[in-house]
Amino acid sequence: MSFSLDSTDPLPHLRRAFFCGAAPMLLGVLILLLWLANNSTVYLVAGVMVTVVGTFLVLLGAFSLLQFRRYAKLDQRFSKKKITTSTLLASTLLLSNFPAAATCVVLSGIADSNYVVIIQNDSALPLRNIRLEAASETIHMDTILPGDSALCTFSDIGEWDLTLHAVHGTEVVEQVLDEYTTNLDTVRRVTLLADGSFRIQWGRPHHFSD
Repeated sequence: MSFSLDSTDPLPHLRRAFFCGAAPMLLGVLILLLWLANNSTVYLVAGVMVTVVGTFLVLLGAFSLLQFRRYAKLDQRFSKKKITTSTLLASTLLLSNFPAAATCVVLSGIADSNYVVIIQNDSALPLRNIRLEAASETIHMDTILPGDSALCTFSDIGEWDLTLHAVHGTEVVEQVLDEYTTNLDTVRRVTLLADGSFRIQWGRPHHFSD
């Protein structure tokens, strides 16, 4: 299969136009799925690179489509209807990359705005009347017995404190889990230690896969 830019045969130009339209879209969707599964920043970088390279490919595809039309008009194998249909299909595929890229960005933004809080009680006393407060919402949780853990999800914390309020034994506790939550770590693991103190860890979902 020839992809020569200077070929007078219309077919290589048409094939290149379809390739330039399909390749960045398929690769972008694949990277999005991998990022949703693993949540690694490697895929975020890869997504940016695909966007840059994809823009170049779309421009190359548009140029190839113009070349196809130029040479197809001189080729008896291509009727006017066939040229129009091929141009329409290739143009649609090329232009679809822009809404597809925007959709991937929106979906990744929605997925990345969910914050998960895992509370582990490693003390000898139950943790009761648990209340997690952020600017956008407040979540109440059931009692966490010694040795147990619980998980809750915020749709969006925003750039504000995330605070834990609870009763540990007979003592009322208040613990700021994250101040001005602007970092990209969307999982907070909060462990109530045996001495009654808290250990707070930040990370991405795959950091706490256990």
